[in-house]
Amino acid sequence: MMLSLLVATSLSIDCFAASVCIGMNKSRKMVQTGLKLAFVFAVFHFLMPGLGWLAGQEISIFFSNFDHWLVFFLLSFVGYRMIKNSYVKKGVDEPSNFNSLNLLLLSLATSIDAFIVGMSLAFLEVDILNFMIVISLTAFTLSLVGLFIGDRLSIFFRQRAEIVAGLVLIMIGLKTLIDHLIR
Repeated sequence: MMLSLLVATSLSIDCFAASVCIGMNKSRKMVQTGLKLAFVFAVFHFLMPGLGWLAGQEISIFFSNFDHWLVFFLLSFVGYRMIKNSYVKKGVDEPSNFNSLNLLLLSLATSIDAFIVGMSLAFLEVDILNFMIVISLTAFTLSLVGLFIGDRLSIFFRQRAEIVAGLVLIMIGLKTLIDHLIR
């Protein structure tokens, strides 16, 4: 159980960071947006380890060669869109333009590492369903915590929150890319 919780926490850190960024974009629908975001992150973090587990070692060598590039491009794309949308005039009560496409891309980007971990779990004697449940619940919880923290941080950033959030997502993608390239 302790191993699955440690793995789940490490896999959910990206969800937490992305949720902080999204939480900084204050909106009156924060609770609804937060629950939707946390749910979709949790679903992806449930499915991806299972899919990775099914894929096994055959795909892992191929996939690990470009997973960092995929994460980099997806997070950079979502970050760019957030920065671009920050320059669109919005009313005080108008929520940021965080749509379903952004949510799906962000969910995919933050769960790719869960797919890789799932592949490695295929060669260990573990209860994959237990791992999938723990990872999913951890992603859900850390996403909600991240949204709450981001909402509180938005008080300090108000007008530039979307730019900061976009830049942070791009930096997370860049860090992932650099980490994999210097190994």
